[in-house]
Amino acid sequence: MSEHSSNRLVTYFELVLVALSLLVFVGPASSIELNLSGDQFWIVLGSRQDPDQAIAVARRFIRLKPLVVKSANGWLAVITGPNLVKKGERQKFIQTFAKENFTPSDGYLTKGASFKEVLWSTPASPVLASAEYDGERDVTFKSEDFEIKLSKRAINNEEAIATAKAIYKGKPAFEMEMPEDNPSEKPASAISLVRLDPNSPAPQVVFTYYWIGAHCCTVTKIATLGANGWSIIDGETLDGDGYWFEPSSDNSFSYLLKADNAFLYTFDSYAGSIAPTRIMKLTGIKIEDVTKQPQFYRRNLQDLYSIEDIAKGNDDDWHSNGYLAGWVAASALVGQEREAWTKMLASYDHDSDFGPEECSVDKKIGDCPEANRIKLAFPWALRDFLVKGGYLDNKDDYPAPVKYEHPSPPTNNSQPASAPSQLQTCINVSDAVKKLVYEIFLGRGIRPNERYSSVTLQDDVTLEAFDSAIQKATCAVTYELNLRPVVGHLAENGEMYRARSLNLLIRRNGPDLSHRIKYTVKPTSSGSYIEILP
Repeated sequence: MSEHSSNRLVTYFELVLVALSLLVFVGPASSIELNLSGDQFWIVLGSRQDPDQAIAVARRFIRLKPLVVKSANGWLAVITGPNLVKKGERQKFIQTFAKENFTPSDGYLTKGASFKEVLWSTPASPVLASAEYDGERDVTFKSEDFEIKLSKRAINNEEAIATAKAIYKGKPAFEMEMPEDNPSEKPASAISLVRLDPNSPAPQVVFTYYWIGAHCCTVTKIATLGANGWSIIDGETLDGDGYWFEPSSDNSFSYLLKADNAFLYTFDSYAGSIAPTRIMKLTGIKIEDVTKQPQFYRRNLQDLYSIEDIAKGNDDDWHSNGYLAGWVAASALVGQEREAWTKMLASYDHDSDFGPEECSVDKKIGDCPEANRIKLAFPWALRDFLVKGGYLDNKDDYPAPVKYEHPSPPTNNSQPASAPSQLQTCINVSDAVKKLVYEIFLGRGIRPNERYSSVTLQDDVTLEAFDSAIQKATCAVTYELNLRPVVGHLAENGEMYRARSLNLLIRRNGPDLSHRIKYTVKPTSSGSYIEILP
């Protein structure tokens, strides 16, 4: 069944901006009757054989409160309902439901005769109580020993900021105000009581304000009670609805989850960007990132499957840098970064207009003249981006276009020194090209004092194209590679995974490889960027 929605943006929102749940397996639920009768029907949103893949589908449509159920044939169905469907209106119902909820258009109705048990269900919301303020009429909220007044404070003649003033167990507790950066005539806001810190004697008060803008933003403040009284914590300003909550495995507290907003607009448009999920925990007065802790492996795996589900039926996603960036990051969270990196290198968009830039003169990018701005090659930029974001540990382990501070002159190359300057640009980086070929086959960057003499270049360097506007040369050359010494070197250094992979390649193709490749050379203020083209 195809899960791809033609509306990429809404599918993404479904993935990251609604309240999701942690992996919870449950036995047969006596309160849920799976075998329906009369005009009652389940809608099947997808079917999978793997439990984590099935739960990943359910997470995409969590607002519909889906179930994952086991069928008689062993498959796992993701269903929602029951739904009342009148006779003769089934097809119309499915079409309308899919359009309104952005679910798969090939979903279907069933009475569930083959459903045997519930494997996973959407848990109840961890929010204990909540209230909303419309920005006009004050609201007084009372719950869990709290009395909180939601109001506003004027900062000029027309605009105001949202405020919250709390009494706890009959005594003044705390006051919160939203920043003055984004005031509004009607600063609508909301509060929720959620137990985020299991060591606090009281639930936390989560105060949110959405300032209207293109795709943005929700400001969050959290009031928490500790040994020294009440503290106010500033959460991140996040896209859309901001944080959402997931219960811990024992339901004693909840985690704060967020979409990693750093991915939005960095490598593609907003609609074309995918942001992996980060899991946060409130401890005392600190919000800590716990995404990489071992207990969240399956949660992260399900997030990866959800991202991959978006691309089902749409091969273009695998050539979208915005999609690939998020997918490689999500893969890294479950230890699949090397395989993902290899696939990314083979399929990314070389001509995208998006991506980080650097200045070819000694200026910050914000002050750099347009003519001196150079867009960084996607793999090189992505590698640094993921290391900075904590997804990759060591950038040297991932082959990508490499920045060489001092390009080496050609060695053992028969091209005359009087070769045209544009062609000479291709020749001057021959040593760098050999390094890059070696890195690609190694699956990591070259380490200090590591030899790459197993790669040789023929004397057939040619200039394929030259962009005079940015002085970019497109070159071609034939390389030869002897894999046997490479495998031996890896085995000697204990890199058995890489050694086995290349040994399989030798078995299929022999130890000697030869191929003509294209590469580009872009000048920068400190050297050149060299990128091998697919």
